Amino acid sequence: MRGGQLPYRRRRLLLSLFAISVAAGAIATAIVLLPTGVKLDRSPTAPSAGQSRRRKPPPQRHLSVAERQRVMSSISLFVRTSVERHDPERSWPIVHPLLREGLTKRQWSTGNIPVVPYPAVGVDLVKLTSVVGWTALVEVVLEPDPRAHQVRKTFLIELRRLARPPHRWAVSSWSPEGVSESQMAAERAQTPPSVVASAYHARHLSLIWIVLPLSLLFGGVILLPTGLFVREAYRFRRAEAEFRASRDAGGST
Repeated sequence: MRGGQLPYRRRRLLLSLFAISVAAGAIATAIVLLPTGVKLDRSPTAPSAGQSRRRKPPPQRHLSVAERQRVMSSISLFVRTSVERHDPERSWPIVHPLLREGLTKRQWSTGNIPVVPYPAVGVDLVKLTSVVGWTALVEVVLEPDPRAHQVRKTFLIELRRLARPPHRWAVSSWSPEGVSESQMAAERAQTPPSVVASAYHARHLSLIWIVLPLSLLFGGVILLPTGLFVREAYRFRRAEAEFRASRDAGGST
């Protein structure tokens, strides 16, 4: 150290670190505070009037009383056999090839079939959702066996009318339809409100986990270089004061 001053390279390094820390802090602040850009609408363009007319789905139609009875007969047989797994081979004539997935009748009779099972003892509600062409969508609510300790469950079943006589309605799809109202009511009755509230709050991130990383970021990027700069400046002034004191003492002697 000459004349109580810091070397030129050291002062230049400290100034560079301070400038970099200020720039990094400004960039981090901009990333956190600035709003995100507007997302472009990439949805498909609306079809023309001619395309809309060509792609218009066939209108829904109403089933006759006889057709409704055939639909109900297929649903009842399918639930008793394939869904409950009681003699599933009996449902083979009313299972559409789409649901069979290439299985043979012998393989279907084993019960290892692509049908969601359910311990049903009865059908509570059947709602015909739609009939388009010869395809029908039906909502079915099943009543469980009391020994299974389950609640009622809603299923969506799709049936297609076979072209060959006797024109049975074959099941082409069988899938659960979410949680039914009865299931929701049963879960609310069995679960205390305090448990529901604690589970709800557990999903939310506390504000401290957002503020703490930001504080560490700003402390490491800005405060640490600033502290080093202040410390070197204090040492510089202290050395300068000692140099002047020693010079004054030498002049007085």
